[in-house]
Amino acid sequence: MISRDTILLNFLESTAALLVLEFDGQERLCHLNQHAQKQLGNDQLGRQANEIFLDFRGTFSLKRCAQQQASGQLLNLSTVSGLPQTYYFSFYELNDGILALGQIDTLELDNLRQELVQSNNELNNLTRELHKKSAELTKLNELKNHFLGMAAHDLRNPLTVIMGYSELMAMEPENFKRPDYLHLLNDIRYLSDFMLSMINDLLDISIIEAGKLSLKLHLQDFSVLLSKTVEINQVFAQKSGIELVLDDQLPPGKISFDTPRIKQVLNNLISNALKFSPEGQKVIVNASLMSGQLQVSVIDNGPGIAKGDMSKLFQPYPDIKTKTTREDRQTGLGLAISRKIINAHNGRIWAESVLGQGSTFTFSLPNFYLSEG
Repeated sequence: MISRDTILLNFLESTAALLVLEFDGQERLCHLNQHAQKQLGNDQLGRQANEIFLDFRGTFSLKRCAQQQASGQLLNLSTVSGLPQTYYFSFYELNDGILALGQIDTLELDNLRQELVQSNNELNNLTRELHKKSAELTKLNELKNHFLGMAAHDLRNPLTVIMGYSELMAMEPENFKRPDYLHLLNDIRYLSDFMLSMINDLLDISIIEAGKLSLKLHLQDFSVLLSKTVEINQVFAQKSGIELVLDDQLPPGKISFDTPRIKQVLNNLISNALKFSPEGQKVIVNASLMSGQLQVSVIDNGPGIAKGDMSKLFQPYPDIKTKTTREDRQTGLGLAISRKIINAHNGRIWAESVLGQGSTFTFSLPNFYLSEG
């Protein structure tokens, strides 16, 4: 049978996580177990206790600790890694020296493990968020490149035409009244309007995306703005051979809104309906009061929108299959800007469509106030 003392001695001499340091009468290290050698190094024999224990406070005394049989004393040792390691030490007097037993506090280790796991989870979350942001930046960069290519193409062509026409007309200024020159002037006006519209849309989307859209709200009669906007668009409707009808069912009353911005939304929805409507068809602009909210719908009988394209409608530069019925230039930003404007009014904008049967674009604004009497 193996004796109890032998078992304990073998345990102390093993690589278990327990430091065994034995000092002689001159406080020189004369023996250490395998775990201590692994932690402190193999060249520790003969070193003084004050060289092994890191005494940051300057109050440590090996002899005093042994005389008092101090236990649970928190001390740091310089390890082979170059970093200090903290142990709880107990000291015992021997006939010819002092025995120091050190162990790591398991509770502290558990706390460190928990903190490590928590830090690792936080790091993983941050890594996922970083990957997400990186993907978003990549998408935004692709969108920027798409925009730059589109803007360069769409602005270069009309500018080239305007420059060519202008040079031709400058060479023969006396012929300005000729019918073909009037046609050139109309083309210049049309192309200039398109470029101005594109630049305005780009400025608007930049302001909106930067969070700098400010509204100037005034309590006013919405029917007045709606009637004037439809009247202005009648000119474009007649040129396209389309009947533009206003169906205003609003009761007398006022609503708080930003006139230029809501007018911008109305013009965008009506002009889109005219662009996508075949000649001889009808576009209806309906306004009514629904559940206390103002609701405006623009209804066309155009080709409709595929189900898979519906989610793209209010995004910048939507890649949808539906084509206009005539060669009208578009910036691809109108619906995206309209959504931002309506959202800023705490309203809602949406679309409904059946392929081959037309589309309906609707927005609603809250807080409709009926006039007294």
